Amino acid sequence: MEVSVEIYRLRAPSPRGGTPNLLDFCDVLTHNYLHKRGIMILGNLVTADPATGIPQTGEKMKDHSAIVRQMYLKILPMQIFGIIVNATNSLIDGIVTQKVLGEKAFSATGLFGPVATVIGVTSVITVGMQILIGQYIGSYDKKKIERLFATGVLFLAAVALGVTAVLLLLNAPLATILGASDPELKQLLIRYMQGYAIGVIGQVFSGLSLQLLPYNNKTRLAYVGVGILVVTNVSLDFVFSLVCGMGTFGMGLATSISYLASSAVMFCGLLSRKNTIFFRFAKPDVKLLLNAAYRGLPSLAFTLGIALKGFILNRTLIKAVGHEMIAVMNEQGTLCSFLGAIPVGAAAAYLSLSSIFYGEEDRQSLLAAFKHAMIFGLSFSAALVILLMSGSSLISSFYFSKDSTSWQISREMLLFFPPFLLVNTIYCIIINTYQCEGRMKIVTIMSGVTQLTSVTLALIGFKLIGTNGVWISYPVNEVLGILILLTIAFVHARRISLKPEVVLMIEPTFGALAEEVMEFTVHTMEEVVNISRNVRDFCAGRKNLDRKQSYFTGLCIEEMAGNIIKHGVSAGHQRHVDVRVVAKDNITIRIRDNCREFDPKKRIEQLSDDDMVTNIGIRVISKLTKEIIYQNNMGINTLLLKVKQ
Repeated sequence: MEVSVEIYRLRAPSPRGGTPNLLDFCDVLTHNYLHKRGIMILGNLVTADPATGIPQTGEKMKDHSAIVRQMYLKILPMQIFGIIVNATNSLIDGIVTQKVLGEKAFSATGLFGPVATVIGVTSVITVGMQILIGQYIGSYDKKKIERLFATGVLFLAAVALGVTAVLLLLNAPLATILGASDPELKQLLIRYMQGYAIGVIGQVFSGLSLQLLPYNNKTRLAYVGVGILVVTNVSLDFVFSLVCGMGTFGMGLATSISYLASSAVMFCGLLSRKNTIFFRFAKPDVKLLLNAAYRGLPSLAFTLGIALKGFILNRTLIKAVGHEMIAVMNEQGTLCSFLGAIPVGAAAAYLSLSSIFYGEEDRQSLLAAFKHAMIFGLSFSAALVILLMSGSSLISSFYFSKDSTSWQISREMLLFFPPFLLVNTIYCIIINTYQCEGRMKIVTIMSGVTQLTSVTLALIGFKLIGTNGVWISYPVNEVLGILILLTIAFVHARRISLKPEVVLMIEPTFGALAEEVMEFTVHTMEEVVNISRNVRDFCAGRKNLDRKQSYFTGLCIEEMAGNIIKHGVSAGHQRHVDVRVVAKDNITIRIRDNCREFDPKKRIEQLSDDDMVTNIGIRVISKLTKEIIYQNNMGINTLLLKVKQ
């Protein structure tokens, strides 16, 4: 038997100082041996800057926003598009009703507004589910995701069917309560409710699907679903009103059918077990449902406040001004729903991301998501404000003739109301952070109080300067809300500062301490190799961790991040690989990338014991870690490795 002996000389002293020891020698020996045989590159001996501990090559994640921005922009268009589509239905319904059925029918559908808002109470559960599911994704708790989703779906179905029963059986007294005292107006409203009733369950599930499909990477299915919603509603609006002569009943029925068709398509993306979120019948978990309801309480306060506001203003202004004012308020409500897609969509996309980052206790990603939400939300909102104000006359003409009182009121509304969109963007993003953090008292109280102050300011403004006072009250109320939130944040921090950490009331103890975390973005194998050794040095410097864990950490990073760089990147595409190491009592590695999907855990399960050479790197990593968790959400791969002690 021939024996080959290779003798290696230590090329560098220990990066921690002192005499090179056995582990340092093993580092060099293993590196040279495996590198020569093309099996695995375990790391070179590039040391960190002694002053900063940062590698000489490799990119420190100062911005920490490339992947976060991509995730945000992945969700934002769908959130905005979904809201716009729903609002487009209302907009088209309004125009068709006004032009085909007349102004009185338009006023009748406007009186239905508070009921439609009350149906939105289901957002108490959907928003709460969105927050908790995002956090469970961040904490990698699949069992809770499954139980919560199943319980929420069954509960929402029961609520939707209950609302349908009320609209079908109690529509006459409900129409009277809503202010339809005129017999003709009341009948028009009753007929609309009868057509609208059967589609409530579709409306509820459509909203739920839009919130959750991004987590399953089903954004295309969401676009298809909302496309079906628009096409079906628009076509049926004209068929039922012009061809069939079904009046307000036909308008309500068109909305119902479109929501049922849309939700049936989108919910298919929440059925497969391959997804992060999927539905299967299971024993209801009341505790999780109550927790979701608790997280969604602000939505209840907000929704009820909107309904109460609409109820008070409708009854007050119809007596003081007439049905013309109600028609313009219906237009304003429709436009607000339509154009409010920008602030609401920006905040909703941010809520989806912040829930995940909060579950991961990732401070930097949370702040990066906040920055992108503000930048994109405010930019789009500012553009809309300019368009609305400059096009006030043209937009009003879509609804009313220029010689009518309604046209003049509408034009003034479009001159004074739009700044609301800009300040509402800021308010929604900040309040969503508090909701994600669990500051439920502040969020719930503010959600209710802002609606009460809004209606109060509207009535005071109307008394002082007429109808324009109602429109001015909207932006004024949002500014007041922002000032209250800032005051609360300053008191909490005991200092006045507009830094995001202060405004968002992020606790200093949230996430790992700065000295417990290393974060990098890498693009090349050279960068991967260089940071792996420095990460080992960083972990070895923690007194509560042994050298073996530190060594394993470097191997894991080099193998897994290296695989992504070598095999996951397509030519010509800008790809990012973020590496985050948290060293507390144990070491956790999170690698997040926007490359091809690859689940190493599934690959390990498929490996054969007969061939120990294939995928040797992944085999080694499976032995060095006590847990490997992989997820792909919003088109981003997230790999979590918990290193063995």
